[in-house]
Amino acid sequence: MVVCIALNVQFLPSASYYHRDFCLRLPFSRAEHDRYRAYAAPVREVIDYFNRQHTTSAVMMTAESAIAGLQGDIYENHWQQIRTYLRIRQMKTVPEMVRLMQGWHVEYFISPKLQKVDSVEPAVFQEMLERCTQPVFEQGGEYLARLEPECRPAKERVAIVVHRGTYDDFDPAPIYRGDWHHDRTFAEPENHTVSYTDSPSAEVEIDFEGKALTYVYTMAANRGIASIAVDGVDQGTVDLYSADTKWQSRKRFCCFTPGRHVAVIRATGEANPQAKGKFVDLDSFTVE
Repeated sequence: MVVCIALNVQFLPSASYYHRDFCLRLPFSRAEHDRYRAYAAPVREVIDYFNRQHTTSAVMMTAESAIAGLQGDIYENHWQQIRTYLRIRQMKTVPEMVRLMQGWHVEYFISPKLQKVDSVEPAVFQEMLERCTQPVFEQGGEYLARLEPECRPAKERVAIVVHRGTYDDFDPAPIYRGDWHHDRTFAEPENHTVSYTDSPSAEVEIDFEGKALTYVYTMAANRGIASIAVDGVDQGTVDLYSADTKWQSRKRFCCFTPGRHVAVIRATGEANPQAKGKFVDLDSFTVE
């Protein structure tokens, strides 16, 4: 036992890749223990606060399943609570999402801070958190928020007018509306990022000055049909279906008069009869 304790103490700082930075300066200090926990697992501090103040309320974990110590009725927007996870994705608007939370009697949310476009999914759930909740406690990158059904008006991002050049789907220029998924896991798209949706009427807008605009997208077996409009004028549709995946496919729209133009690409909810899905995506835009 003595030898094992000595070896554990020796190798504790490199116990594993997950806790490679774990080494308490004062291993028997309660204060040091609390300091490390607040640093390494801030959600535990948020959970402790919730347990002290709101134990009788239902709570939703918006993006993870770290529920150790959490009391009360717990809902998770996570595959480990699959029925909740799928039900959330059936909601298409913020009012629908609020009513769902009220139906479950969820009054509080434990969430990562909404600093990234894809920190909480789907997008309508993240929008509800932004517009219909009030933060009451935070620790590190986590916070506790209270549901406020009287939602604040949506604050649409001011459009950035872009000029000649290429603009990635993760660039600040495109404005997304509806439920989009922003993905960094593929190597083939431009800059290794692609954004996609199969939610009917979801759309992406880009404001530009130029004579032509090229829409770059992915053709695949699960792709549907997108509609394109420039300055409110219908430019037709693009069928993204292909039996074989074709990365960085292109469709060019030309020729526009000098000045500012607004292009909108929208998911129609329709697809080729051979398609296995109705997804449309955005890889990038190129302005000429």
